[in-house]
Amino acid sequence: MIPRMEISQLRRSLGQVLGGPQLFVVSAQFLRVGLLALYLFTGTRLLGPSGYGALATAAALAAIGATLVGLGSGIGLVRLTSRDAASFPLAWGECLARHAISGLLILLAYVLFSRRWLSSPLFADALIPIGVTELVLVPVISAAGYAFIAHARYRTGAVIQTLPAVARFLAAGGLWLQGSMPDIDAFAISVLLAMLAACALSILLACAFLPLPTRPRLRVVLAPDYSAAYAGSNLVNSLSAEADKLVVYRLTSADQTGIYSATTRIMSAFAMPYGTLIQSRSHHLFALGATIGPAHMRFLRRYAIAFAAYGLACVLVTTLAASHLIRWLGPGFENGEVLVVTLSFWVPLNGFRQLIGSLLTTSDRAWRRSFSDIFTAVIFVVVALVRVPGNGMTGAVEAKITAEFVGLLTTFLIFMHARKTAR
Repeated sequence: MIPRMEISQLRRSLGQVLGGPQLFVVSAQFLRVGLLALYLFTGTRLLGPSGYGALATAAALAAIGATLVGLGSGIGLVRLTSRDAASFPLAWGECLARHAISGLLILLAYVLFSRRWLSSPLFADALIPIGVTELVLVPVISAAGYAFIAHARYRTGAVIQTLPAVARFLAAGGLWLQGSMPDIDAFAISVLLAMLAACALSILLACAFLPLPTRPRLRVVLAPDYSAAYAGSNLVNSLSAEADKLVVYRLTSADQTGIYSATTRIMSAFAMPYGTLIQSRSHHLFALGATIGPAHMRFLRRYAIAFAAYGLACVLVTTLAASHLIRWLGPGFENGEVLVVTLSFWVPLNGFRQLIGSLLTTSDRAWRRSFSDIFTAVIFVVVALVRVPGNGMTGAVEAKITAEFVGLLTTFLIFMHARKTAR
């Protein structure tokens, strides 16, 4: 029996977490998860394990590069505005300029590097549309979402951040309704066109409802500032989240990479509400300042209860519905059922690591969080090199869960040390 006091505390924590704009944000995030799930299932059926594995590998490399687009100016925009509302127009102008310039530069580097490192005829012609989508259009949409969050317009920001999922779903759904089996090139171009429309809509909404951006000086745009710490933190966090597909692709085959990527995408979709809920509170967390105090600890305790409840629910739902999830992926993915069940335990681990990491980031300790993310990526690579050659996808799943657990423990120890030294 659970004590009544603990039940009451759980209800109170959930009520506080889902109160006000958070309920809308969480609802929008679940809509986003649902659309991405439909996009995933449609993509796997249209492309098969080999085609989807190639697509996921190229997209994973682009996702890693996308973390550097904007040089962290989206989060920096929220940070500056939460502490000085008058700084928004100039910070918003710098944010847009940095996204445009860095996006094009990283796109060029992505195309050159991926053609050498991912030498495969399966997606050679799809690299440019994938790169434009992931490195130019999606980051600009994300920047528009941050702009609304910086203005404490969380509901509109949540809607903006669902636009990429809507675009992907509409692109894949359109191909599905045509009844044809597209190659990766046609699939990538379809997503590119839909994302272009979503990007235009996000900018129009920002121009209509937010103060217009102030034109920044080129020297200021190119000069690095503290926001680069957020980009660095996002980069190493993305390495721990996306580099696994690249490693598995190198150590196994396109078919096995497709199965592994599809199952990890399912679990990543389950974990998305964690990040969006934290992001909706970023304005509040930045306003608490750089000293970790009682307000930070109250936030941690309150959200830890809600995150634990959601994580356990994900494990239960995944365990019961694993066979159905794999069946929806289509022929060739049958070996993924055990992987999905095992990976479900990664969701609560990732949620807690995001929660503690967010307190480090918003208290101006982004570089300390980066250390735990780097360590997580290194642990995955080391364990994968040992386990994947002999165990294939199962070894990759073992490496992912082991790395996430070690990363969570490392992040917690860093946070406790930071709290102790802040006293």
